[in-house]
Order: sequence, then C-alpha cells, then structure tokens
Amino acid sequence: MIKFKLLLIILVPLISFSVLTAQEEAYLLSDERLSASKDYLSLEEALKNPSKVYKLTLDDRGLTKIPEVISKFKNLQSLDLWKNNISILPDFLFQLKKLQYLNLGGNQINELPNEIGKLTELKMLDLEGNMITYIPNGITNLVKLENLALGGNMLKILPDNIGSCENIRSITLWGNELKRLPKSFGKLLNIQTLDLSDNSLTVLPLEIGYLHNLQILELANNKLVSLPPGIGDLANVPYLNLSGNQLVAIPKEIGKMKFLQMIDLRDNKLTALPDEFVDLQNLSSADLSNNKLLALPKNIGMMVNLRSLKLSNNKLQALPSDISKCANLTELNVDNNQLKELPSKIYKLSYLSVLNVNFNYLVALPSNIGKMDNLMELRMRNNNLTQLPESITDINNLQIIDIANNSAVELPQDIGSLTNLTQLNCKNNLLSSLPKSIGGLKSLKYLNIQDNAISYDDQIKYESLLTKQLSEGLKIRW
Repeated sequence: MIKFKLLLIILVPLISFSVLTAQEEAYLLSDERLSASKDYLSLEEALKNPSKVYKLTLDDRGLTKIPEVISKFKNLQSLDLWKNNISILPDFLFQLKKLQYLNLGGNQINELPNEIGKLTELKMLDLEGNMITYIPNGITNLVKLENLALGGNMLKILPDNIGSCENIRSITLWGNELKRLPKSFGKLLNIQTLDLSDNSLTVLPLEIGYLHNLQILELANNKLVSLPPGIGDLANVPYLNLSGNQLVAIPKEIGKMKFLQMIDLRDNKLTALPDEFVDLQNLSSADLSNNKLLALPKNIGMMVNLRSLKLSNNKLQALPSDISKCANLTELNVDNNQLKELPSKIYKLSYLSVLNVNFNYLVALPSNIGKMDNLMELRMRNNNLTQLPESITDINNLQIIDIANNSAVELPQDIGSLTNLTQLNCKNNLLSSLPKSIGGLKSLKYLNIQDNAISYDDQIKYESLLTKQLSEGLKIRW
C-alpha cells in the first residue's frame, strides 16, 4: 500500500503537467505568448514536432502553391506566406481553425473563397498586392478581425455588411477600383486607420462621421467632388489627406476637427475655403497648392499654430493683412498666383524662414522686410521687381536670394553684409553693375549674373573681389 501511495505521489505531478500541456495546445495563445513562441522557417524543421508549431514563416520562397503538409500543424496560429507566387487558396487552409494571423500579401491570388469565413479566430488578414476582384460575404464572419489589409488589388465593391466586423481597427484599401463604400462602414466604431487612397470614390457615405475613433484617414487620388458634413465629427483625426481629388468646396463642418494638425488639399478645384476653416486652431501644416483659390479667409490670423502654408498655383490676387498674425509661420509658399503686393505687416512673421513669391506680379517688396530676422530663403523670380529694399541686408540669416527674371536695375549697396548668403541668382535682369561690397559674401557658393548688362571688364573686377570664394568652390555664371 505504501509503495502504491508513493507511486501516486510521483505520477500526479506528471499527469497534471501532461494535462496542462494538452490544454495549452487546445487553446489560443495570447499575442504576447505567440510573439515569444518559436518561429519555424522551414517545413523540415516544423515537421519534427507538428503539435508545437504555432508560427510558420515561408515568405519569399517562390512557392506556387501552399504546401498541403501545412494541414498537419493543427495548432498553427500564425502563417506568413508573403511574396510568393501562390494563385489558389486550397480547402485545407480553411481547416486551420486556430489561425490568428494570416499573411498572403504579394502573391497572385485572384479569388478569395467564401470559406475564408471559417477562420473565425483571425485577428489579422493581409491580402495586399494580389489580383482579387471580389470579397465574399464570408469575410463578415471574422468578428475578431482587427487588421484587414486589401490594398493593391482590383476590388470594385465591398460586402454591404462589412460593418459586421465590428472589432476592426485598421483597413487598408489603397490602390483598388472602389467607387463607393457601403453604409455599414459606419458600424466600424473601433476603426483607427482607414486608407482609401488611389481608388475611384466619388462620394463618401454620410455614416463615415460615426467613426469617432478614426485617427488616420487617407483619401488621396480619388474622384471626390464633395465631402459629407459628418467629416467634421472625426474629431480625433490629426492628419487628413484629400489631395488629387475633384473637390470644388469643403463643408463648413470641417472647422469642428479640433485635433487636426495637417491637411493636404493639393490638386483639387477649390475656389474658396469656408470661414470656419480658421477654427482649426491646432493646424500646423496646410497644403492648398494647385487649386483655384481666389482668396483666403479674412480671419486667417486666428490660426496661431500654423507653421507651413502652401498656396502655389492658385488665383490669389492678394493675401489678407491678417496673415501677419500667424506668428508661428515658418514657411509661406504663394508662387504662381496673381499677387501685386505683399501685406505691409508681413514683417511680423518673425519666425518665417522660407518665403516663396515666384511667378507673381510684384513690383516691390515691403520696405520693412529687413525685420524678418529668421528668413533664410527669399525666392522672387518672375515678378516685376525693379529693385530690392535696402533693409534686406539686415536679414543676417539669409542664405538664398533668387530674383531671376525681373527688372532690377541695381542690388542693395550693402549686400555684402549678408555673410551667410550661399546663393544669389540675378539672371535676366537689368543690372549694369554690382555693389563693391559683394566681396563680403564670404559664404557664397553660387552666383548667376547671366543675361544682364555687365561688361567683361567689370566681370574681371568682380571676380577679383571674390577671389577667396572662388578658391573655395564658388561657381559664377556670367
């Protein structure tokens, strides 16, 4: 009897250990344990102990089909077959009921079977870069799905009840042929990332405003002609990319996007911005290039956190004087507009480092421009300028002056005090001489005086003033 009791004492821990191991194999691993488990990189190694295979990576192996031997790995929970030449998904794949992560991106799959809905434990499904034209309704059975990657396919529609996948946090649909989104998109209340760039969307569903947890919204390069008012309810979106669409207006509700920090509206057909645009108090970067803007909101000075404002290729005839209140602006690009003058108080943009007014109709710069202490680049080519104000020589940080293709007859006499200037482009003006102080431009690396009226003898004289700079690599174009 004593021996029997001793035997029980010895066997009980072993039996318990065996039970625990079986339970471990029977259930899904947490993300942490799955991440820490061994990643098998070959079938040969994995087949030595099939029941212990939780992760299998066979990416970029030139596979033309999924090996059937994979069906032996009953506990497989992560399968990576990225970048192969697989075209068909076999039935046995859908028997791997414990799969949580499935990466089939970068293959040649053109059909997604409805049986995909049998993999009900999937948290991540990556099908990017295939040739899929249709998503079956079975995908809506994947109620645990958090990440769905479908970019770079040939999708024209999505299942109407895609909203059933209510745990989705990220959907990438870039580079497809989608023309619309189903209304059920509004049920994806947990979604944080939505990439719809490079499709053929003409409208967005009104329900998109329900996605209050959305943080990244990519809508570039579609065919959107308008936005629903609900766009303003996306209060947590910090970056909104709407470039490359056909927007003729944006709704006033956009002013409600209080957390918005960057907006890209390049390459649209906007003629105006709503007054509520200035309510975007946290906006730091706005790109409105390549539109048809005739004016900016008068109260643009309310946007005190704005740092970069790009307005090139519009039809602006003036900048509102209020722009001088955008105290943190560091870059202002208004090239290729119809400006005839700059606001007299533009000098108050004390942090401005880049000012681009190329291709306008300016005849003069404000005389007090020299107060813009932090200005580093001043680009003014293709205007009607006849001279530069003397105060420009007070801008000690100035590195680039481009006044090409104007009508300047002289440069400021004290231009040599700009000791940090590296580029001076005066091509195609009416200069007949240069200031003697030009020798003081000790940092100069590029000087273009082509197509002016400077004689050869004067060229020799100016080169002698710049002997040191020439020895250090200065390039001069006469």
